[in-house]
Amino acid sequence: YSLTPEAIALALAERARASHVIDVCAGSGGSSIGFARAGARVTAIELDEARARDARHNARLYGVGAQVTVLVGDATTILPSLEADLVFIDPPWG
Repeated sequence: YSLTPEAIALALAERARASHVIDVCAGSGGSSIGFARAGARVTAIELDEARARDARHNARLYGVGAQVTVLVGDATTILPSLEADLVFIDPPWG
């Protein structure tokens, strides 16, 4: 798996200045961690259970586990029930 490079994730998060971010297609949590490190509360949505576990693990490693909630499932069904200042989508590639 790949993660958004740390410097890019932090730069995006600092520009966003959002208090609550939904990270769709969160993967292993690179962008979610960036937003959390910039002070946001993050709801990460990931379809793959293994990658969602990685995202939880990585958020704890970076000390932002309490700020990041990882939901497993299809974002098209989960997203309509959530509210946030920003919805960030970085779909899988390759």
